[in-house]
Amino acid sequence: MSTHRHVLVALTFALTMASATRAVITFTPPIRSSQGDNFGCVAQNLGASAVTVTAEMDNGLGSVKDSGTLSIAPGEALRVAGNQTAVFGGFCRFTFDGDPAAVRGVVTLEDAGGSDTRLVYPARPVNDTGPALDTLLVTPPIRSSQGNNLGCVVQNLSSTAVQVISEINNGLGTIKDSQTLTVPAGQVRQLAFTQSAVFGGYCTFHFQAHPDAVRGFATREDAGGSNTRLLIEATQTATPVTAPSCCGDCDGNGFVTIDELIGSVNRALTSCPVP
Repeated sequence: MSTHRHVLVALTFALTMASATRAVITFTPPIRSSQGDNFGCVAQNLGASAVTVTAEMDNGLGSVKDSGTLSIAPGEALRVAGNQTAVFGGFCRFTFDGDPAAVRGVVTLEDAGGSDTRLVYPARPVNDTGPALDTLLVTPPIRSSQGNNLGCVVQNLSSTAVQVISEINNGLGTIKDSQTLTVPAGQVRQLAFTQSAVFGGYCTFHFQAHPDAVRGFATREDAGGSNTRLLIEATQTATPVTAPSCCGDCDGNGFVTIDELIGSVNRALTSCPVP
């Protein structure tokens, strides 16, 4: 009994230590930054001890443009990665061992030459576990003047490519643009787009994937195209539902595996209804 108790204590300790040192990975929204402007991945440590943070600046096409690793002391906020390269859907990826509520990552943008912060958006982790869901995301409505670039941007942080249907509604029930595109894993794409004036325009995104792993944004740039001036994230309109399952699809992922087939046959042979 004593031996079993010691083994249980040791196992509990090991699991606790493993969970305590598990790496946290967070991602910022994607933004556009022109050549020469300052794109930064900044880490803020609000904890009680120093934390080592690795930051990567991704250009949205699967290429890391800059990376760095720094030890951030308590109370410090330091730029870990970033450069002055043009990116059209650039985002920051932060990796660290620590409390995600105490260690915060943000993407920042300053105009060419260095100046006050023009944009700052926080990073958050991704939870893409579970079956693919029929998901509809909708952004809040925004105003965009004639000639400005209003775009619907998708950030796919899942491990597989996802097909996304995107539309821009002018807020009066008229669709100004609609695009369907398969977005590669880990990348960013602009789908629907308009330069028409809208006074309550918003983006919708429809896809089959875990809703936290695929993020949609409405973005606005000044006339002629420039840095991102406004970015706002889409949210779910209702509780997602699983995609229609076929007979024998026990876990609702849209596929019938060999194990599910065997289970269905066994239940049929024992007069148990097949789900």
